[in-house]
Amino acid sequence: ETGISDTGISDDLRDPVMPQNASSGSSEGGDKLLSSIKLRKMTTRAVMGTTMMVTFAGVIYMGHVYICILVFFLQCMIFKELVGVRKKQAAERRIPLFRSIQWAWFLVASFFTWSANVCEFLLQDPQTQSWSSVTRYLLEKNMMVSFS
Repeated sequence: ETGISDTGISDDLRDPVMPQNASSGSSEGGDKLLSSIKLRKMTTRAVMGTTMMVTFAGVIYMGHVYICILVFFLQCMIFKELVGVRKKQAAERRIPLFRSIQWAWFLVASFFTWSANVCEFLLQDPQTQSWSSVTRYLLEKNMMVSFS
C-alpha cells in the first residue's frame, strides 16, 4: 500500500496534493517522495503507538482505582459518540433537552453500576472512620440512594 489512490492523489489530508506522475521527470524522484511520505507516516504511528502503550502501562501500574477511572472515561467517550450519532435525528424531530436527558440517564446508570464497588472500597479505608455518621450511612446504604 503506497498511501496513494489509483487517481494518483494521497489519501492523507495533511500531505500536499501531489500526483504520482508530477515527479521531477524520473521515477526515482517519485519513489523518494513516496518513501519519505511512508517514513513520516510510519514514524508518526510508531510514536503514537508507543505513547499509548506507555500510558496504558502507567495506568495499570498505578492500580485498581486508576483502571476504574480509565474504564469510566472510555465509557463516557463511547456514550458521547453514540449521542452524537442520534443528535441529528433529534434535531430533526425537535426533541427538547435530548442530550441532557440522555446524559442524565447515563450518569444515573453509571452511578448505580459503579457505586457499590466504590462504596465498598471507601468503607475499607481506615480514614472513613473519621467521616461523619451521615456520610458513612449513605455509603453503607448506597443502593437506597441509587433508587431514590
